[in-house]
Amino acid sequence: MKRSIFLFAFATLFCFSQAFAQDAREGGAELERETQTYKVKKDGQVREFNGVKKLGNITPEARAQKATDRMTRQLELSEAQQKEIYSITLKSDREIARLRDNRSSDIQGFRSKIKQAHKSREKAIGAVLNSSQTSKYNQIKREMRERRGNSKSVAH
Repeated sequence: MKRSIFLFAFATLFCFSQAFAQDAREGGAELERETQTYKVKKDGQVREFNGVKKLGNITPEARAQKATDRMTRQLELSEAQQKEIYSITLKSDREIARLRDNRSSDIQGFRSKIKQAHKSREKAIGAVLNSSQTSKYNQIKREMRERRGNSKSVAH
């Protein structure tokens, strides 16, 4: 009898823990740091995520807008700069999406094409920014690389 009660209690506890774990994966968990809300369409439904979200299945347009918004906050871009940055990032993100869709078994070739797309985007962005914005942008990129554990030098 005690054994049956114990097994029932254990099974109930296990079911509740799984339900809460799934709720947290669905976006039910709140992040306690400064967050931004993202709306993403998935399986025909719009879901909101709070916090930093990986951008794996977001459209190039949404990626370009997110990058432009972030750079506007960090670098105080003018309206004209915002339009140019959006155009540059959109073109780059579309190119990268095209490369990902058409990738072959040549991993090294794929990586070099992605790196080239990133380099050309960085060069175009550098042409839009003024000198103080460029130095701040390079500092932000350097800090991001350090947080990831990647100490590559920043391209100018």
